[in-house]
Amino acid sequence: MPRDDNKVNSFNKIILSTMEGYYPVNPEEIIYCRADDSYTHFYLQSGQHHVVSRNLKDYEASLGPYNFFRIHKSYMVNINHVSMIKKADGVSLLMSNNIELPIAWRKKDAFISFMKSL
Repeated sequence: MPRDDNKVNSFNKIILSTMEGYYPVNPEEIIYCRADDSYTHFYLQSGQHHVVSRNLKDYEASLGPYNFFRIHKSYMVNINHVSMIKKADGVSLLMSNNIELPIAWRKKDAFISFMKSL
């Protein structure tokens, strides 16, 4: 059976297959993911940035158990790296790397409920 890259394995790492090579990453180290057409950008605690040629939807199920939430069609965040939920001008998130990300209006209520349930 062929191996499916970019999935979480029994060692709780996700293997990011990039043009340069394969990067084993702990999901907890991922701050957020950003969609870019058929590519996904991964932003890590270490400051590293990896681009994988798979779309963001491919990662929703595998990263969901690790406290990831899709806040926008272009963003999925690790809620452990949310520093602040900003209310001004709609709702946005300030992440642990000081990047501010928008929450889609239709995702706002579900996200707030999810955060309050923790």
